Amino acid sequence: MKALIFRETGEPKSVLKLEEIPVPPLASGEALVRVLLSPINASDLHMVRGRYGYQPKLPASPGIEGVGIVEAVSPGVQSPMVGTRVVFVDTWNTWREQIVCPADKLVPVPNSLDDTAAAASYINPLTAWALTISTHKLNEGDWLLQTAAVPHAALRSAFDLFDSDGSRVVASALGAFPAVRRSAGSHERSSHHAVEGRTYTASECAVFS
Repeated sequence: MKALIFRETGEPKSVLKLEEIPVPPLASGEALVRVLLSPINASDLHMVRGRYGYQPKLPASPGIEGVGIVEAVSPGVQSPMVGTRVVFVDTWNTWREQIVCPADKLVPVPNSLDDTAAAASYINPLTAWALTISTHKLNEGDWLLQTAAVPHAALRSAFDLFDSDGSRVVASALGAFPAVRRSAGSHERSSHHAVEGRTYTASECAVFS
């Protein structure tokens, strides 16, 4: 199978190489999954650069989430069944055509969720939940400022979490970004307010220091 591999840490464009590697054999309790989509997260790039809290044994592939189809399971595994579309939870090395991982780390995906949304359904929603419910509990009437609000999954996660409890979401991004306001009569998930950011010169930054 093809895989993006790094054998040393450094800038991704320099150390990541597309290689042909063998498919690992299945151990007890494991499943073989054909990867459909695996997103690029900041944590993936930090890992390649050697700056992430967890560093895999090299050589390794980046990637800690994604969506795929179960192609095989080891004897005794009853769920998920072969052919099931799943997302990977707490799984590494997902920037590959196929991965082998514990079957209990795979979560079946409903048909209502497309591959793009499913592939990014793990990191962004849990990060939003941890920061605003576990770490900093938002209360009714509080405001949430979400920076770098371009990623659809992140923006949708924040809105879904806080729209129902009376909190208000402000989305900020550099340049234009799509549909961040709720239009009249629309049920599209969006922010209550949009703020378009911009870059600053060194002299302008000095004003804020």
